[in-house]
Amino acid sequence: MGLVKGVWITDSLDFQLIKTSDQHKTGLNNNSIACLLPDPKEPHKRRWIGTKGGGINCLDLQTGKFSYITTNQGLPNNVVYGILPDQSGHFWCSTNRGLARITLSDPTLKDMKLFSRADGLQSNEFNTQAFFKAPNGELLFGGVNGLNRFLPESLELNTQAPAVFIVGLEINHQAAHFPVSENNDLPEPIEYLRQIRLQFDQNNLSFEFVALDFTDPAKNSYRYQLLPIEKNWVNAGENHFAHYTHLAPGNYVFRVQGSNNDGAWNEIPIEMEIEILPPWWQIRLAWFVYFLMIALVIWRIYLSQTHSIRLKEQVALEQRESERMRALEQMKTNFFSNITHEFRTPLTLKVK
Repeated sequence: MGLVKGVWITDSLDFQLIKTSDQHKTGLNNNSIACLLPDPKEPHKRRWIGTKGGGINCLDLQTGKFSYITTNQGLPNNVVYGILPDQSGHFWCSTNRGLARITLSDPTLKDMKLFSRADGLQSNEFNTQAFFKAPNGELLFGGVNGLNRFLPESLELNTQAPAVFIVGLEINHQAAHFPVSENNDLPEPIEYLRQIRLQFDQNNLSFEFVALDFTDPAKNSYRYQLLPIEKNWVNAGENHFAHYTHLAPGNYVFRVQGSNNDGAWNEIPIEMEIEILPPWWQIRLAWFVYFLMIALVIWRIYLSQTHSIRLKEQVALEQRESERMRALEQMKTNFFSNITHEFRTPLTLKVK
C-alpha cells in the first residue's frame, strides 16, 4: 500500500486518484510526495505524508480528509524529505532547513523542537529518500554533506524554561522611555511595567520581548497574544517583536511566552495590561451631555407640539363658540321676526 505522486494504491490494485484541488479545502495540499509513514499507534486510521512544498499532510483514512503541519505551525520548511518515529512518541522530520522533532501527543505543536547545523547537523539540507530507522532505534538522515545518526533517547536537551521579559515598547513609532522624557513617558522601567494607560491617539504599539536563555539565543522561540483581539496564540518563531496598529479605545492584555533553544516553554506568560482611553467626545461625561442635549431637544419638541395642539384646540373651541353665537343670534333674529309678524297680522286685519 502506498502513495506515489498523488496516487493512493491499495493492495488489491484498486486505487483512487488524490490530487490537490482548490475545491477541496481538506484535500492533499501538494502533489509532490517524498515519503509516507503509517501512524505508529493507529496505522489503520492515519497516514503521515511528507511533501516537497506542502509540509506534512495527515490523511484520515476513515473520513478521507487531510490536516497539515506546515511552516504556519512551526515547521522549519515545507519541503519534507523523510519522517521517522522514535520510541518516545515523536516524529523526526528532515527538511530543507534542518531537522524537526514533533510531539504527536501535543495537538498544539507547542513542543516542536528544531535542530540545525549549529546543533551538529551535517547541513540544514537533507536528501530525498535518505532516511532510515535501525532495529536498535537509531535514526539516520542523509544530507548534502553526509549522514547524521543518533539515538533520540540519548539526546540531552535543555529542559530549563527561561524567564521572559518585555524589554521595549514603541508608541506611535516612537520609543517609550523611563525615566520621564518629553514624549511617551513610562511610569516605571519597561521590564517591570505591568499596566499602562494611553490616550486615544496613542494606538499604534510595538513590543519587544526576550527569553533569558543564552545557550543558543538565536533559537529561542516566542508566541504572543493580545486579548481580546487574538483568541489564539501567535507563533512568532525566533521573531521577538509584535506590532499592532489602530487599536480601538478599550482594555487589552498583551501576553508573551518564550522557550529556550530546546523547546522548553515558560508556561506562565508575562502580561501587560493596556488601557487606551476614549477621546473626550466619547467619555461618559460627554455621553451624559449628549443625553441631556437630546433630552432637551425632545423636551422642546414635546413642548412645541403640546403648544401647537393646545393652540389648535383653542382655535377650534373659539370657532365652535363663534358658530354657536352666530346660531344664537340667528335664533334671536328669527324669533323677533316671528313676533313682529304675529303683531302685524292682526293690525292688518283691523285696517281692512
